[in-house]
Amino acid sequence: MIAAQVYQGYWLDLATTSALSALDPIMHLTTGSITVRLYKGNVSFESADAVSEKMPHSLYTDDSSMEAIGDYNHLDAEGFLKIYGLSAKNFGNRQYNETGR
Repeated sequence: MIAAQVYQGYWLDLATTSALSALDPIMHLTTGSITVRLYKGNVSFESADAVSEKMPHSLYTDDSSMEAIGDYNHLDAEGFLKIYGLSAKNFGNRQYNETGR
């Protein structure tokens, strides 16, 4: 939404400034730096700070990766899949009931 507003020239519009100000609490937690490459309309990730002192709010730790945990039990994700898929399931059921197909 913000990109469309800026592209259309509404940088100072109330909707744009409101959306940008909604990001302020998140931006206060943003630290460190990343390097990206811009080429012909594409953005490629190059690198990021890997020093924990530069990223005090990062949720990543070396021991929280799937490799560090070892055997991953896929049943752990089953509840999340059911919750996140609930709206799609309800939408599909509604379409089925309305069309009879």
